[in-house]
Amino acid sequence: MRTAVQRQLLLPAVELHWITKALGAVELLVDAMGLSHEPGFAPFLGALLNHKTLGGRAALALGRPGARERTGPIARRLPGLTGLEHGAFIVVLELLDDPAAIPHLLRELEDTRVPAGDVHHALVALTGR
Repeated sequence: MRTAVQRQLLLPAVELHWITKALGAVELLVDAMGLSHEPGFAPFLGALLNHKTLGGRAALALGRPGARERTGPIARRLPGLTGLEHGAFIVVLELLDDPAAIPHLLRELEDTRVPAGDVHHALVALTGR
């Protein structure tokens, strides 16, 4: 699975479901689910958004198939996130291209988060200005 994820190869959804039952949530599996663009994985990945180590990966995996119904849960996780995890969640909101993320991103700017380049970039992408 590591090689498939590194090469960004799509693994069959049936196989990923089987692996999920056997291994549970592991990094490579979350990445493979995102690469699959299979919307059926959205509930599983959404449940991982609050996971201590897999939250950012789960958010990125949700962004790949364009799971816009997850914009709210992803955006609500922004307060309190830092570093790469914060950046991952911002990138996902931009990838989802959902205007519903704009108020959440504006709140991030109001909370005087420094630096906020990633938030500015996402807002420009979503609003065009």
